[in-house]
Amino acid sequence: ANGQYERALLQIGQFRNLCSDLLEEGSFAALSLKVWESWSLIYSGMEFERAESILQDVLSSLDHLSDQFEPEFDKWRLKLLMAYAQDITGYLYRSRGDFAKAVEYYRKNIRLWRELRVESEHANTLNNLSWSLAEIGDFQAAMSHCDDGLDLRRKLGHRYAIALSLTTFGLIETRNGQPERARFRCEQALGIFRDLEQPRGIGLACNALAEALRRMTNVADLLTDEQSLKNLELAEQYAKE
Repeated sequence: ANGQYERALLQIGQFRNLCSDLLEEGSFAALSLKVWESWSLIYSGMEFERAESILQDVLSSLDHLSDQFEPEFDKWRLKLLMAYAQDITGYLYRSRGDFAKAVEYYRKNIRLWRELRVESEHANTLNNLSWSLAEIGDFQAAMSHCDDGLDLRRKLGHRYAIALSLTTFGLIETRNGQPERARFRCEQALGIFRDLEQPRGIGLACNALAEALRRMTNVADLLTDEQSLKNLELAEQYAKE
């Protein structure tokens, strides 16, 4: 969570050596460790192929384990690990530019998060799914899922997450030829990020807002020449922020 992925990989290796007697191959504990190992590999930008191999092994093993758990809590825990593994797999394919494959895994997870009733993760997957759908040109589905995710995040009241959804929505609308609507969403997101003093979020929203403003100058019937020039100046200002 703090971005120290290489350190996390080192600690996973140390834990595996120290607790080898507790990590029976194919056990829930061993599979959990593999999920977080693959997550760290992907987010550190290291060895995507290795991460993919680990995740496919985990997903296959979890399928076989599903009939071996009787208590409801164990079944819930198994589904939770499956959901995290599929979400990370979706991100892996998204990072590699295989957005159709990412959509496949994110869509599988929508059903799982509903069953698990983990609304924060459900909303996160909806947001990731919406961006991947936009990348393959399915803008209507993208906006629908993004809207669902935004509604969930508003219900939960997590302002940072709400601002992330607004930024994603703005980016999708810009690409779908609706930069004026995108500007409104991105300005909302930027206001939240500034209020929360979140530099990463401010950067994301500024970039999205700059692109919306730039695209607005290309819509002949929307702005006068003077307004277009002003928006280009604003776009440059936000891009530099």
